[in-house]
Amino acid sequence: MTKAHLELPNGTKVEIDGTAEDVAKLLATFAGSAAPSAASKKPRRRRAVSTKPVGSSPRKSSQTGPRNHIRELITEDYFKTKRNLGDVQKRLEEKGHIYAQESLSGPMLRLTQAGELRRLKDGGRGPWQYVNR
Repeated sequence: MTKAHLELPNGTKVEIDGTAEDVAKLLATFAGSAAPSAASKKPRRRRAVSTKPVGSSPRKSSQTGPRNHIRELITEDYFKTKRNLGDVQKRLEEKGHIYAQESLSGPMLRLTQAGELRRLKDGGRGPWQYVNR
């Protein structure tokens, strides 16, 4: 018994067991569709491996995201008076930054925890109000 191993262009691997004549016939059949020789085979592209730490971004963090857009409002003294999430959302929208109110509450809380804003409850009820420190 003779064995032959083929890899077709689509990646299918074929193993042939049989007499020398059977194997020769099948090899002749697959000769046109068998995988090219190693010399003529195109090298596969490898994915580039980044040397940057995981989580690093090619963009500057000061340019993107709701927290940084809110920081711009802080530097403009927008929070000189009390503002709620709806006010912040509208102001950001005027500047071309569209965010749902729900996506602003987390960044506003983190800015409050970082000491960049203060958060107040007006009379213990109603929505949170945010002001400069």
